Amino acid sequence: MKISHLARLLFHSSLILLPETQGHPVPWDNTRGLIQARDALGYIEVELLNQDTGGYFTLPFGSQGSLNTLIVDTGSSDTWVYDGNSDDCRHNGCAQNNFFDYSQSTTFSKRNITDPFTLAYLDGTSVSGYYAYDQVAFGSTTLKEVPFAIVTTAPQSYVSQFVGLGFPEYASLAIKGGHVFPSIPQLFKSQGLTKRTAFSYWLNGNSKAGHVIFGGYDKSRVLDNQLFTLKLVQDGKWSLAAGKPLTYSVDFDSITQNGNTVTAKDTKYVALLDTGSTFSYFDQTTYDNIKKTLGATYSAEEDCDVLPCSAGDKIEFQFNFGKHSITVKGSAFIFQGYMSTCRFGVGVIGSKETHISLGIPFFRSAYTIFDQEAIEVQIGQAINDKDTVKDIAVIPEYDGVDDIEGEDALEWCSADY
Repeated sequence: MKISHLARLLFHSSLILLPETQGHPVPWDNTRGLIQARDALGYIEVELLNQDTGGYFTLPFGSQGSLNTLIVDTGSSDTWVYDGNSDDCRHNGCAQNNFFDYSQSTTFSKRNITDPFTLAYLDGTSVSGYYAYDQVAFGSTTLKEVPFAIVTTAPQSYVSQFVGLGFPEYASLAIKGGHVFPSIPQLFKSQGLTKRTAFSYWLNGNSKAGHVIFGGYDKSRVLDNQLFTLKLVQDGKWSLAAGKPLTYSVDFDSITQNGNTVTAKDTKYVALLDTGSTFSYFDQTTYDNIKKTLGATYSAEEDCDVLPCSAGDKIEFQFNFGKHSITVKGSAFIFQGYMSTCRFGVGVIGSKETHISLGIPFFRSAYTIFDQEAIEVQIGQAINDKDTVKDIAVIPEYDGVDDIEGEDALEWCSADY
């Protein structure tokens, strides 16, 4: 697995993420039927390739079905792939891994969007290209007229492609005052494939595959079918300017371990729920306490904090949202290093920063429904690493009545099979 130390720039006024580890996944065997479409039932299930660095889709782009593997990212709203014909793509290796050749697609269109696509990284590098439209297949279902960016200029070190599932107003062009493209969840609804602009995300612990279900969720993967509802909060200058939440950010109280508070005492946090972030990012106090609990130490040889790979096997943390909590295993914060040791999967945002990011370590234990219409998320303790009988509930049309924060999720109709 090739690892890049570039960090994505999240367009957030106060949350500045330090460089995170991004991985390039091994391509899927497309004959295994890992993508399932259930459009007749009002939902579409797409299975995730579960890797150390996060969850990935492998999706056919264009009429020729060019396979591309992309990180599924709730922390951004941009979807982009490499242009296989560009010089930068050939030089940095993406032409041997993931790319899109638009010249082979009869459904490709640039339309009249002349604004360039640009994303900057904290180390000074960036990716850039142009916007286009084409079809993207999800199993037997094809989503038409999908807007995405094609990257022609990229750094020498390979950066993974992304499929952004955030709010449309939070895309890189939109926050610059440019064109606002519909989000992928919106396209599923507008093309009659789902009833609501909502989807569920389940990584399945450390197993090989989880899923994203557009328009539904699998009740068999939620402990006791208990989901709690959190309203999204305005976070960042673009959200404040828009007068509504533009990110999946929620109020967050604390982390505890064996009754001891790990986060800074008497501090209220705002947490970004970011499936595109390999690590979770906290203030210095929280970082130090988790590091001490797991026994991580700094390694000059690897230039990062390392620890024994089995250090977190018997340790559990409670992530507290008001009266509700999610149990996260200590092992979720441990990633395979370059040598014989493992790497500590937590980053620092700032010494007293209250805007934090819950990345892949959190989602290995949580089942989450992201709802752009109700402007909320619903979270439950995930059932991982074992077989269950699927019990998929279709998320109904939004009736304009917000769920009450902290109450259990509504009982939605099921499609058992």
